[in-house]
Amino acid sequence: MDGLMAESPLPESLVVEKQSRVKVWGRTVSLMMVLTLLGQLLAFARETAVAAKFGAGEITDAFFLAIVLPNALLLIIQNGLMMAVVPILADIFTLKGEEAAWRVTSNVINLSLIITLFLGGVLVIGADLIILILAPTISPESHILAVRMLRLLAPVGLLGGLVSILTGILNVYRVYVLPTLFGLVMNVSMIAGTLLLANRFSAYALVIATLVGYLIQLFILVWPLLKVQKYSLVIDLKDQVLGKITQLAWPAITILLFQQIVVVADRTVASRLGIGNVAALTFAARLILPASTLLIGPVSTITLPEMARIAATDNKKRIQELSSKILRYILFVTVPVAVNLLILSKPIVSLLLEHGAFTSAATDVTSEVMAFYVLTLLGVTSREVIVRFLFAHQESKIPLYSGFIRMVVNLVLNVVLARLIGIKGIALANGVAILLDVIIMTVVLIKRKLLIIQTSFFVKIFGAALVTTLVAYSISKVTQNQWSAIVTVANLLTTIVLVGIASMIAYIVSSLLFSITESRILAFTAMNYLKSSLGKIGLSEK
Repeated sequence: MDGLMAESPLPESLVVEKQSRVKVWGRTVSLMMVLTLLGQLLAFARETAVAAKFGAGEITDAFFLAIVLPNALLLIIQNGLMMAVVPILADIFTLKGEEAAWRVTSNVINLSLIITLFLGGVLVIGADLIILILAPTISPESHILAVRMLRLLAPVGLLGGLVSILTGILNVYRVYVLPTLFGLVMNVSMIAGTLLLANRFSAYALVIATLVGYLIQLFILVWPLLKVQKYSLVIDLKDQVLGKITQLAWPAITILLFQQIVVVADRTVASRLGIGNVAALTFAARLILPASTLLIGPVSTITLPEMARIAATDNKKRIQELSSKILRYILFVTVPVAVNLLILSKPIVSLLLEHGAFTSAATDVTSEVMAFYVLTLLGVTSREVIVRFLFAHQESKIPLYSGFIRMVVNLVLNVVLARLIGIKGIALANGVAILLDVIIMTVVLIKRKLLIIQTSFFVKIFGAALVTTLVAYSISKVTQNQWSAIVTVANLLTTIVLVGIASMIAYIVSSLLFSITESRILAFTAMNYLKSSLGKIGLSEK
């Protein structure tokens, strides 16, 4: 180590500062991953509570239909603004200082409030027509329930938009942990609402819990900013920085609009396939979502502002290297997770959801949909890194055009595949479309020499994935055949644990045999950690 340090061309103070920053990032990412993991564990508990109380029927169909447009509005504001505002605010903080950045921030907050209030009003006034368009074939009772829920959930876009903007501000200040609490807060609120309020308020307990979760998170994010904020009631449509944000944001918002059109289409097609299909589709997607959040959440949250800072210095080679390494890492850790979710889809759904009002028939449908959604997981994790890389470069046309192609392909495949294989076709359509999106953007970036990905890496990953799938499938079959007569929680949990451990060992060993760099780094890090731990307790010499 000393030799390496002596050869560094940087001054010693900068080397120490760089090493300290890496350690801080490492600790921050680790803490965020722990909090994210806790949040996702609570997400599973949330789905268990909701499924047990309401099942997969008219009530859950109505709620998931009602929440789709408020969520769409939230995601468009959340990701669209984050993609555009964080890089520009980071640039302003670096080059012009805190005062200038807060003026821009205030302008963005005020304009966002006006827009979300207007759109929320549209949802309230047009709720009846919106539900009629989304699900024309549902029963009159479900229609009335969905309309009432939609009107009550209209503020989600406003509250979620504020949460997103505050998260972006905190990220610029390099405060990453507090926003990670959102999953914990929302899931605790949903679980408490379902268990404590459902008997009194029935399905409206889900609405109350959702709104309370956003209000609590908003308070958590506002509190640390009270000491540093320089918020003002400014609305300046002629601000040049606002024009720059708009120029960067509208492609991001348009891309997200494409995605939300697909989500709405998914629910509409599912509602035509019969009662419970909207709920089955949503439950399956929500069981996949925690995996993608855990894999990409902490890493992407930290890397977007850091990429933006590097891009502001025009160090294209450095950001190219960083993006390539992150993409390889994301793919490396996503593959074994995807394999396990594919093989264990039915045991997972049975363990988490098949309680109370959630029947074995609902388990069969939901687990089949979940298996097809695994393809989407591979695309989502890779796409997140690529899109954030592009927006850090303030390059938005590539994901915009690619996103439009994805939307068109997805909508066409939705209709075609749903007719051929039912509800599973919707999940498959999503997976095929998003992988096409990723392939298009990756090819363009490689041709422009903005991304370095070796073909041999994909070949090796595929080989390791194939070995892992064979091992996981074999162990799964053996355990399920052993306990096919009596299915208990203990048996399901044992199957999941055995398959998980065996598949991870198979993946690590096959990755080492295929000489995948990330596996060697993982093994080296684990050995050093083990040696350090043994040394602390005085066993390293023994």
